[in-house]
Amino acid sequence: MSENRGKALIQHYILKCFQCGVCTGSCPVSSITSFNPRRIAYKIVKGIWEIDEVWYCLTCHICEVRCPNCIKFVEVVMRLREENIKKREDILGIYREMLKQFLDSGLIIKPINSDVEKYREKLRQNLSREELREALREIFRKTGFKGV
Repeated sequence: MSENRGKALIQHYILKCFQCGVCTGSCPVSSITSFNPRRIAYKIVKGIWEIDEVWYCLTCHICEVRCPNCIKFVEVVMRLREENIKKREDILGIYREMLKQFLDSGLIIKPINSDVEKYREKLRQNLSREELREALREIFRKTGFKGV
């Protein structure tokens, strides 16, 4: 697809955006990264096309489901990624970061703050293995899960 045609398609979708923020509010990634669909739409309107944050998008389509104007934001993200790939060689750097984080900790994205880590540590220290098993059994019993 030509660069002009790709940009025209992106603008077709984005010009319908009235910046209500529903996409950003419903995005599972926007609260823990710099990814912000609303800000990306604004940048496009302002003529900014190289937007690194598009690589954080999970393409889960929640923004599209919730958008009152039915903007195909995942399509916008995919087109922006295509445009960015054409212009940059080390586009996979963000994925390398995520992979390293995953290999180091089992998480793709670090918790938003140290309070989460403190809470996890507190839980690990206060309960014995048997207490953890019993707590899980209780949860399963209350929820009707019979698989354990």
